[in-house]
Amino acid sequence: MESPEIPHGFQVGDLVLVRRHRAGNLEPRWKGPYSVLFTTPTAIKVNGIAAWIHASHAKRAPKTPEDEWTVEKTPNPLKLRLRRPTASLREMTSNKDPHSPRQLTWQVFSATGDLIWSVTGKRPLWTWWPPLYPSWCKLAAGAPGWGLEALAPDEVNDMLDFSPHIYTSPRFGGPGAVRAPLPKPDASCRTPGARAELTKTPFYVCPKNRPLRSDMWKCGDESHFFCYYWGCETTGQANWNPTSTWGSIDVKWAKDRVATLNITFTEMGRKYTKDWLQTRRWGLRLYVAGADPGVLLDIRLKVEPVSPKAIGPNPVLKNQRPLTRARIKVTTTLKPETFEPTGDTTTQGYLSPHLPDTQECMFKLIRGLSRL
Repeated sequence: MESPEIPHGFQVGDLVLVRRHRAGNLEPRWKGPYSVLFTTPTAIKVNGIAAWIHASHAKRAPKTPEDEWTVEKTPNPLKLRLRRPTASLREMTSNKDPHSPRQLTWQVFSATGDLIWSVTGKRPLWTWWPPLYPSWCKLAAGAPGWGLEALAPDEVNDMLDFSPHIYTSPRFGGPGAVRAPLPKPDASCRTPGARAELTKTPFYVCPKNRPLRSDMWKCGDESHFFCYYWGCETTGQANWNPTSTWGSIDVKWAKDRVATLNITFTEMGRKYTKDWLQTRRWGLRLYVAGADPGVLLDIRLKVEPVSPKAIGPNPVLKNQRPLTRARIKVTTTLKPETFEPTGDTTTQGYLSPHLPDTQECMFKLIRGLSRL
């Protein structure tokens, strides 16, 4: 039996943009890209969005060379393998001069692939490990249970209140202790007061990638935020001080911002180096009564070459007057041989000494420095 024709033409593994609408004025805009997971004759299911998307609300995403992904099928029909070309990464990391600066951008993404926070600097590779400050509510934007289902991360900006005066010390509990109550899920990010309560709530963090493969199975997948069992957490802010000897990041609440995380790199994380060129994922869960709600967080380092800049003119040599050659008074004594009068004759004249080009430039430089 032949499979029915799919009018929209989207296939599993395609990258698409999805048309969404702003909550305030219903202005349409395209978000993504998202990977197509399932298709029907009229709709598609993509990663990061719970609802099915009508085919008329999707279009193919443009290909970008530096971020192009290829999707491969696996023996398991429910799984896909994503591959990304690494030639450009090899070119970036194989520079003969390790001290040459690059344009480095640390990026934080939500589970839907939206860029939540980034910082850019020009540094030599593997020498810059700045703190990262993503917003918890931006990570939760679009996820159910946070009151932000209809909002995209950039639409959360207007809601966030970063006033430090409403920050108070968190209430942290440990396993077996009385847990801190969480505000109602539908208001946990909606109002300034709810976000202040969120900042006082303990949380723990579990990485997707682990040294032991058995731990990856034990700690679960994204549906459990990789924290299925106690002991899977490697960092966080709670009174039992979750930590590990191999964790690559340390995550706390930022003390001067509401509902904002402070992510710093550990000594072990600074040794992973090239692993940061690929997206790395963590799950974060609040420690509350009942089921612990959570969010997903991705971190990646983007490396770009620094655009060359023209060198010169030297500001020290700016507005220099033409070099005046020194006139040196010389005296010579001529002894006549075939003319009179006898006796020595003395003449005077001036010679213009010639300075080599390199010496002349050095002379200009010294003169310019003397005027500073």
